[in-house]
This record gives sequence, C-alpha cells and structure tokens, in this order.
Amino acid sequence: MLKFHSMTHAILQKNTLLVAMLALAIFLVGVAPAFAQSAGTCKVRAAISSQESQELTGNSTAYNSGQDLSLTGSAAGDNGIICTYSLIKFLVNVGTFVIFTVATLLFLVAGFLYLTAGANASNKDKAKDYMVFGVVGLIVALLARVIPAIVRGVITG
Repeated sequence: MLKFHSMTHAILQKNTLLVAMLALAIFLVGVAPAFAQSAGTCKVRAAISSQESQELTGNSTAYNSGQDLSLTGSAAGDNGIICTYSLIKFLVNVGTFVIFTVATLLFLVAGFLYLTAGANASNKDKAKDYMVFGVVGLIVALLARVIPAIVRGVITG
C-alpha cells in the first residue's frame, strides 16, 4: 500500500507540473501575439457582437476574431476600446478553459484516490479535498465569465 501511495503522489506531482506548463503555454500563445502587433494596428482576439459594440462605442458593428483594426485616424479610440475588450474577453475564455481542465483532472484524481483508498482514511480525505477544490474551481470559472460584462459596464459608465 505504501508503494501505491508513493506512486500516486509522484503522478500528482508530475500532473501539477504538466498543468502549470500547459497553462503557461496557452497564456503565451494567446497573449504574446497581442504585444507583438505593430503600434498602428491591433487584432481582435475574441468576437465582439453588435450589441457589445453598441454598448462600448455606440457603433453597432460586429467584429470577428482575428480581424485587424487600425489604431490611427478617426476611429482609433473606438478601435482601441474594442481591441482591449476583446483581449480581456479572450483571456477570460482561456482562463475558463484552463480552470475547467484542471477541475476535471482534480475530479479524476479524486475519484481514483477514493476508489483505491480502501480502509485508508487519509486517502479518502485527500479525495474529498480534491473534489472540493474541483467544485471551487468550477465556481471561480463560472464567476470569471462575468468579467467582460463588468468591464463593459465600467467603460460605458
């Protein structure tokens, strides 16, 4: 039983490192290109509906993900707001995906620990803790989906 516990602990440590590396990679892939853009343009990272655009800028134009917007000329201010809002929306989407992935892994590990715990009360307690952490992660991910609406409310005053 001690060997199994040591093996489970080693797997959890490796998974933690893997999840952290995956989160860093997703963050770098999503955010680094936003800062590599030239100063005269920006790329819309997440689609903006016509309703969101209307609330942000007073213009009811919908914007597609990947669309380049000019940051010069008469529309520079509105385009800057759209680009900033789309980046926030994109980061929330990526963060939500990462949190859901980690929560799923926590549920799997919790189930595995609980099923293999047998009479070992400490593994059952660990499994319950992992399950609680997974539920808390899901709640945080769902609450994070509200961030773009809060930003929209702050911008529109």
